[in-house]
Amino acid sequence: MKKPRLFLVTIRALEETNAVLATACTERDVGLVIVTPEEYVAGARYTPRRGDLMYRAATGIAADRIEKQMWSPGVATFHESPFFECTAQAIWLARQGLPMPRTVHTVPTDRRQLERIVRGLGGFPVVVKVPGGEGGQGVIRVDSLPALFSLLDYAPPSAVMMEFFDHVVAYRLVVLGRRVIATEARHPGAFDFRSNAGGGLIGRIRAPARLTRIAVAAARALRLEFGGADLLEDARGRVRLAELNFPCYFADQQRDSGIDIAGKMVDYLLAKSRRRDAR
Repeated sequence: MKKPRLFLVTIRALEETNAVLATACTERDVGLVIVTPEEYVAGARYTPRRGDLMYRAATGIAADRIEKQMWSPGVATFHESPFFECTAQAIWLARQGLPMPRTVHTVPTDRRQLERIVRGLGGFPVVVKVPGGEGGQGVIRVDSLPALFSLLDYAPPSAVMMEFFDHVVAYRLVVLGRRVIATEARHPGAFDFRSNAGGGLIGRIRAPARLTRIAVAAARALRLEFGGADLLEDARGRVRLAELNFPCYFADQQRDSGIDIAGKMVDYLLAKSRRRDAR
């Protein structure tokens, strides 16, 4: 019987992620096939067989398309299928009853309408978010109508506008299956409200049960078995789910917490593959 292989769709810049997954594979006698957009050519070398594992660590159109080309029903991944993806995550999660920030998903250009929208979101400040960024890029705090008008003249049509949730702690919960396997907390930086951009690390904590329930429910709603849930908590204890990231960058959290997230990921996929073969 051939040993299983993990097909890792990645980029060279994700050096730490690639390294911890490589270590996890070596320790479990799992082969590792690195697949990058620069080197990928459809063919036997990049064709997983039944019983193999696959994880797409990289974001972007090229990596996404490679994953779809390589996937087949006999390959263990962290989702039902890479073809089932939610293109309007915030709307869908709000429909599931999860505590999302109040958001306007189609932002008008009419300035009187914008004034009414700002009032409906609780007044200034508000947040304009341009989808597609990482590490807080594209998340912009706006404090006045003149600033809002000029920003929206420049922002793409995909931009959304949401309430400013004045959080004191931001949590990243790593979901695997129906459990949270790692949690870290950060506070906003002195000069940047985006905790993932300028905040200070509080450290590894045990996630409160209500945050765990929200994170796991978000992953289930998106048909995902792995992901990083970002939750915000304000001084009154109110919580908002910012987003559920898949793929998510977990290597720094593994390093800071000492939890072998990569090992748990590989173990999960191996167990999933064995269950499938036993049917």
